[in-house]
Amino acid sequence: MFRIFVVFSWFFILTISSCKTENTHFTENKENDSLVLADFTQEINALIDSIFDKRSIKIDNYFSNKFKRGVFNGNILFAEKGKVIIKKSYGYAHVRNKEKLTSKHTFQLASASKPFTAIATLQLIEKGLISLDDSVKKFFPEFPYSDIDVHQLLSHRSGMSQYTHFCDRPDSIWPKKDSTITNENVLQIMTDIVPLINYAPNKRYYYCNTNYLILASIVEKVSGTPFEEYLSNNIFKPLGMNSSVVYNRTNRDELILPVQGYEGRIPWEDVYLNGCVGDKGIYSSVEDLLKF
Repeated sequence: MFRIFVVFSWFFILTISSCKTENTHFTENKENDSLVLADFTQEINALIDSIFDKRSIKIDNYFSNKFKRGVFNGNILFAEKGKVIIKKSYGYAHVRNKEKLTSKHTFQLASASKPFTAIATLQLIEKGLISLDDSVKKFFPEFPYSDIDVHQLLSHRSGMSQYTHFCDRPDSIWPKKDSTITNENVLQIMTDIVPLINYAPNKRYYYCNTNYLILASIVEKVSGTPFEEYLSNNIFKPLGMNSSVVYNRTNRDELILPVQGYEGRIPWEDVYLNGCVGDKGIYSSVEDLLKF
């Protein structure tokens, strides 16, 4: 499979091939009864190598032309079977201060954060702590809908409305737009106002960020660990993804070489909704994404 990682200020493309490994996410240390996390960094690094491939010339020409025309600014990494064909940076991490991009810079992955939330959920399913058929109400009894389960959340078949819509309007729902909103706040808002659903559960596919916000909250509830800490301990650290961080508006200083995003020429605004995680929020580099 040809694996492509392209990260830049306006959009993100990620193709992931899955692999089956033994269930070695953690082991019990019988002597001190503590949790010992698996470490796959050496195995992952051993799979990654660079090769010369004539396709790299065409790829470089393609992105160089787009950069020269002002329609691309960012990092690329193309790899096949662990062999890096091309890894290159084009442009700036911060346009206004002319800070040059490097492959070490991290980008807000937006909805490409969702595969990490899915993996976290499936890890807990693998351990028997969650079932695909579990109702959301099992974890949050006050949740206002009775027929929505974990599988529907994962596959975008819950039919729920976008939290970015019903939390934003009317202003009375969250009047202080400079105050960060969290997953817990959103769940409480849903309990209080019971937003209308778009479709009956499991009737049709409807892409909805609310699904993955709730999955992140379930991961927190079941693991007893903050979502960002769970991903760090069970995905990032075991794979050696040392530049990857879940951002929730309280931990800006933890980000590793974050870039400044733009909408056209306007700097990306860190709005109050960025306090929610699961559907978005991960900062990562192309090198870390290859390890994933």
